[in-house]
Amino acid sequence: MKKVILGISILLSLLYAGSCDNSKDESADKQKAAAALKVVNDSVSFVSVPLITTYSKSEGTIVVPDLGSLNGTIENNEKTLSIKFGSPVQGELPGILLTATLSDFSLDLKDGTERMVSGIIEIYLTFELPGSIVVVANTPEDQPLQFTGGELDGKLAAFENVKIIYDVNAISSQDNGISAGLPAAVSGTLYLNGLPVYLDSEILDLMIAML
Repeated sequence: MKKVILGISILLSLLYAGSCDNSKDESADKQKAAAALKVVNDSVSFVSVPLITTYSKSEGTIVVPDLGSLNGTIENNEKTLSIKFGSPVQGELPGILLTATLSDFSLDLKDGTERMVSGIIEIYLTFELPGSIVVVANTPEDQPLQFTGGELDGKLAAFENVKIIYDVNAISSQDNGISAGLPAAVSGTLYLNGLPVYLDSEILDLMIAML
């Protein structure tokens, strides 16, 4: 009888240890996913386009100009990030296609560790009435982002319909342009070395803490 009880105790301890390890792995994966997600937010933060010309908080209205007038390329000071305007998309949710090209772009998580990322992000920037800016990000097929440094060193990250929603109230519209404020919601799938991480509010909160 003692042997049976001892066997059960050992089994329970192994199961408990395994669950703790799984919990630690899941927490680490969420931290990595949040860091990778920040690349999208950082890329969008460089965009300031006349997508919204007027916005009335009281009336909840947005007026969108001719999207065909949006063109050209934006580069950050170090020229490690280039954002090119693509074709405007009309329809129920008019928006603009953007291509962000990163070349050893610095991913700053405010902890003093040097992290770099390279790759391409295809972004669709649009809005939802009455007052939300919507960013949908994908990486080209078989072209994930590549990271060096920190916990993401050597990792590959791919985005599949990663959707970030920004509240217009948290967005600066100076000079009839848009620059992203704090995101309000996130969804979609992020693949780390081919393994899926489903984005949720917990990962969003982790990313916001890195801003």
